[in-house]
Amino acid sequence: MKNHFAGGVVAAWTLLVYSAAAQHPVLPTDSLWLKTKPFVKSGQRDAAASASPKRLNALRWHWLVIFPNPPTPVDVALLESRNARAVQFVPPRALIATAETMSSFSGLPVDAAYLLEPEQKISPVLIDQQILREGFFDPAEQLLLVEFYPDVTRPEMTAIVTTESAVIEEHPDLLPWQLLVRGKPADLVRLASWDEVSYLFPASTDLINRNPVESCAGALTGNGMVGQIVNRVGEGWDGPGLGAVSIGYFFSSYTGRISPEKIRSEIQRAMAEWARVVKLTFYAAASADSRIGINVMFASGDHGDGYAFDGTGKTLGHTFYPSPPNPEPIAGDLHFDDDESWTSGGALDLYSVALHELGHAFGLAHSDNPSAVMYPYYRKVTTLHAEDVAAIQSMYASASSPPPPAALALSITSPQLSLATTDSSVVVTGGTSGGQSAGQVSWVNSMGGSGVATGWRAWNTSPLLLVIGENVITVTAVDAAGVRATQSIRVTRQSVATGTPALLQITSPVASGTFRTAERSVALSGTLSAGPAVTRINWLNGAINGGSQLASANWTTPPIPLDPGSNHITVMAVDTSGKSISAAIVVDCSPSAPPTSSGADRSAPTLAISSPASSAFSTFATTFTITGTASDNVGIKDITWTSSANRSGLATGGANWRIDVPLALGSNVILIQASDAAGNLSWVSLTITRQ
Repeated sequence: MKNHFAGGVVAAWTLLVYSAAAQHPVLPTDSLWLKTKPFVKSGQRDAAASASPKRLNALRWHWLVIFPNPPTPVDVALLESRNARAVQFVPPRALIATAETMSSFSGLPVDAAYLLEPEQKISPVLIDQQILREGFFDPAEQLLLVEFYPDVTRPEMTAIVTTESAVIEEHPDLLPWQLLVRGKPADLVRLASWDEVSYLFPASTDLINRNPVESCAGALTGNGMVGQIVNRVGEGWDGPGLGAVSIGYFFSSYTGRISPEKIRSEIQRAMAEWARVVKLTFYAAASADSRIGINVMFASGDHGDGYAFDGTGKTLGHTFYPSPPNPEPIAGDLHFDDDESWTSGGALDLYSVALHELGHAFGLAHSDNPSAVMYPYYRKVTTLHAEDVAAIQSMYASASSPPPPAALALSITSPQLSLATTDSSVVVTGGTSGGQSAGQVSWVNSMGGSGVATGWRAWNTSPLLLVIGENVITVTAVDAAGVRATQSIRVTRQSVATGTPALLQITSPVASGTFRTAERSVALSGTLSAGPAVTRINWLNGAINGGSQLASANWTTPPIPLDPGSNHITVMAVDTSGKSISAAIVVDCSPSAPPTSSGADRSAPTLAISSPASSAFSTFATTFTITGTASDNVGIKDITWTSSANRSGLATGGANWRIDVPLALGSNVILIQASDAAGNLSWVSLTITRQ
């Protein structure tokens, strides 16, 4: 092990619950800080959920044991007297304990004991990014992290993964209780039905590409380690609710690898980054034993806290969560291994590690988002991610308290709210009032299609394609403060023509089969023969990335963005009778590496986002338009974008560029890059949360 910091369709599941009192008809997990919640209410399950949970070790189950109050050493001793053993802490008042049968908990002072359901073991990020979700049978293999309980052996982990037809991808820097696993989504979700599996969550790009990483095992508590399934530990230094707190800090020892002045500067800079978003203030304490204080020390081997360091290249250090659950004065303390090669800005960057570990010292557990500072595998960072900000603001008062946004109203003036027509398209117009300026109006058709309207106070859509039958068009306005207003209309398109559909053919770049290219986009051309009138031709790359244009006998699409690997592109024509015909090809994209700068040009392009104005906001739209500018001393080669929802593409427009990004439910991190002919890169990013 190297460098770790101590610190779909789901198989049916039979719920096994022990409840100490009849007054607990609903599973009492709302008071636990889990990232997922059970779907079970009042102990009821669908009759079809009758399959038994799976386990490899026939002598144990892993039970979630919920106590009336935070568990104590006496509670742990009582479990051991019943041949049960605590293996993990689930704050604030539960343990994961192993026992062969539920009867081990009968008569003990516990609220309930039950087995976690498979749904509770799958990260919401995997669902939001559509990597694993109910009804998902994508044949493409995925890579993700599988966390097991700490008492599960490596041979047991291997046997479980192999049983479900998945493959372990070896990585030398993983935590010992985690595996990087590759498989089809339908096989991966079955891993969650195994008792020995604790949690499934996304793998970072560094892990997927087998890059060296440094890991954090999580901060320390008196009740043992905390699993990835937990989102925080404790109420924070300010207690319950969103409050402010002043925290002292003291440097009791330094390392000889960085000057004391630089160590203080980097730790204080990391504290200031957290204080930028929540009401935390820091002052220099008089001693390491201050009551609400953080003691920073560098030490080697046994240094008096019961958690000895192990030398170079293994454990970087450890952090203690605040009080409770940890007692003063050790609560919140940061201990770094003095045998490690600490740097300021180098490979083992003290600031990046300290920024992560301070999150633990304030009460945060690990994030499932690989872009977040609190992800369990470190990367060099300068600022907090939007998810880190949201997590810490759920525990402490926000550093800024803006006034509530003004009320926003949306109206549709044309067409009427219920309309029957034989037309193949409709233009929707309307207006907004109230709210703030610089907002956006978007639309979604229940029969397919979405987009952004033009204008704000007075707005209109482009012609919206109608499908035969009822089209429910939902229009949403979002102002600069994030306030939303929504209206819907129903447009029923009636058929007026019968006959055979038009004939559609792709002629370029190939008529059928597979076309291979190193470019990141491809334009298709083809023909459309006679038949009932066809108004538009639609195309779709995979499940999300698509477009539409007016039909013509000889048609050509604009450049269609390509993902690396196989792109299944379908072109479809729909006639006025509602009948359709399609043609498809496969485009294999193998992008060439960018050229290496060998001349005098070392200047990266200038890249900026013009709209939206904010780098983090929410929307109901399924597709969002981002515009901006780019320039270079020689010339822009291309502008590309990628999203955390595994989509990518090319911008249009050159110096004044535009991209239309499909959004997955939840958080979408959009990275936009500009490159010149010499290979110089610049980038900007923003986070869009689709609700």
